[in-house]
Amino acid sequence: MGDIACKTGARPSTTILRIIRGRFIEFVFSNGDPDLCIELILPLSAFSEFCRERSAAVFASGGGVDRAYRVLQKRHDHLPDITGAHTLTSADGTQESVYES
Repeated sequence: MGDIACKTGARPSTTILRIIRGRFIEFVFSNGDPDLCIELILPLSAFSEFCRERSAAVFASGGGVDRAYRVLQKRHDHLPDITGAHTLTSADGTQESVYES
């Protein structure tokens, strides 16, 4: 997906980038430090545990990711809810709007 600026704030956060084959979630995790974030791919249950253990806010990027994630939530009730909205900025300065619940 390219270089994505970290979301900053006091609370750790995840931004879902895409859902892979309905079994994996690719996302960016930020602990609130603008100089430190990581892109990860985890199975659904591991993503749920990852977010729960860190009390991370969950955001979804645009492009239908929010809808696809909500479909998964209906089948996998352990997945955390989407909690807010923000904008991702790529390294070239392009901004992408993200879902707001």
